[in-house]
Amino acid sequence: MAEQNEWRFCTKCNSLFYDGYDAKGACAAGGSHTAMGYDFMLPYDVAPTATAQDGWRFCTGCQAMFYDGSPDQAPCPAGGNHAAAGFNFVLPHDVPGTPAAQTEWRFCGGCHAMFYDGYDDKGRCPRGGAHAALGYGFVLPHRPDGEVPAPVVALRYTGMICFGEVDVELDGEDEIYILTTVITSENGNPVVRTERHPIGIGTYEHVNQGGSWDGPVAACYQGPAQDVSIVVTVMEHDEGDPDKYRETVESVARAGSIALLGAGIPVPDWAEKLAVDLVNGLLDLGDDNLGVVSKSFRRSELLAEADKPRLEEQGVKYTWFTMHNGEGSTYKAYFDVVPA
Repeated sequence: MAEQNEWRFCTKCNSLFYDGYDAKGACAAGGSHTAMGYDFMLPYDVAPTATAQDGWRFCTGCQAMFYDGSPDQAPCPAGGNHAAAGFNFVLPHDVPGTPAAQTEWRFCGGCHAMFYDGYDDKGRCPRGGAHAALGYGFVLPHRPDGEVPAPVVALRYTGMICFGEVDVELDGEDEIYILTTVITSENGNPVVRTERHPIGIGTYEHVNQGGSWDGPVAACYQGPAQDVSIVVTVMEHDEGDPDKYRETVESVARAGSIALLGAGIPVPDWAEKLAVDLVNGLLDLGDDNLGVVSKSFRRSELLAEADKPRLEEQGVKYTWFTMHNGEGSTYKAYFDVVPA
């Protein structure tokens, strides 16, 4: 179900407003809204039911949640009437409250906003006086007490440097591509993401010793900070099909991840075993495997990596790298972790 968070209770007017922008919207009690309490996570763009009403919208003037299904217009604290934008929210009503769903939310007959009716003080309505409750008793879902959203990070490939070419290349130049395989766990199941770099180009051509390639920068993983393993494979293109190798890597990693997770092995302990599996899986496929290197991050280590200052080598910016030695060559693949 699609949900939007950062909906908050305003301590001044008692209405529900969107707190995700720098500007907090006009408040009927004067000035801007002031947030307190739960971070509400509200469903949108789903079918209404007997206990879930649609037609609830974000107002661009006051940033409050208001009901847009009435034939008459309702006043906005920013002036004029409410102006709807964005999602069509579908809000539950007349169901039991839970530790993650608060009762006592009501429709105001004066301004059509959603307000909290659980206090003796009913807040401030832009039509004048206090809010006036009508209709359903809404029960709004929110993050449980103490729960905070996980920081979102991006683990990115940033570039490559050649410190030594493949010995057997007669023309003196390599053609290089890099496969990154990231393994995470979601809902107890392994999730494998494999990318071929350089993104949008496919292969670095005319690669000579001393050459450096800045990007293209591309996310290998972007999502909540969690335990992550990454396996980096540097390949020299000869006669094989790079897209087939990508599929092979993905298949080997997925099969290995399922087996390891089934054995109770945590994500950060997968990478070394998967690196061995990938080396074996890429034998005799036509392109030269110049080295498979694995690295794992605990969640805390991933967040610490995102706080590190970025370094630079021959124009390639990074916070960490992998070293690959195969067929007489030496390559470095560079990466960083940044807040997303």
